[in-house]
Amino acid sequence: RGSMRILAAFIRAYPARSALTLFAVFLAGLFDGLGLSMLLSMLTLAGGGLKGDPSLPERVALQVVERLGLQPTAVNLLLLAIALISLKAVLSLLANRQVGYTVAHIATDLRLALIRTVMSARWLHYLQQSVGRLSNAVATEAQRASEIFQFGAEMSVMVLNSIIYMGIALSIAPQAGIAAAVAGGLLLALLHVLIR
Repeated sequence: RGSMRILAAFIRAYPARSALTLFAVFLAGLFDGLGLSMLLSMLTLAGGGLKGDPSLPERVALQVVERLGLQPTAVNLLLLAIALISLKAVLSLLANRQVGYTVAHIATDLRLALIRTVMSARWLHYLQQSVGRLSNAVATEAQRASEIFQFGAEMSVMVLNSIIYMGIALSIAPQAGIAAAVAGGLLLALLHVLIR
């Protein structure tokens, strides 16, 4: 909970960088989901074509192909899937780069704030502190605090990917998707003690 409060404080302190990072993460997840839809549709076509009512990912893939004016063949769907997944990789790289810049910026700001605070303290304060405590606060504690932003961004990527994959699974086979969600929830509950 303390980490979430610190993450929320960093997002409020750096709204533009945070919004840009989250937007790139959202777009990367969206393109990843579309790429998977294309791959699923391609596999369906390669396995003998669409029989019966197509699933939601298949319908989305076919609509995208039609809007681009292409034939819904396995080759076209494969090429679109490769393009979308490549675009997802580029967006993920840009998001990670932005996260790295933000982490470095936060660490620098924390160090400068700490140094300013230490410089404005009275000398009696220095007599009660060890040199190692102050140098550790400037070197490692500021870096660890800034890494909360990085871990928060990575967590949001994983949550978004989980939602997209769960949505695709539920739209293709609802019973299998629900079974996977229950199994994942049980696994998280079992590992909760170790994670804490």
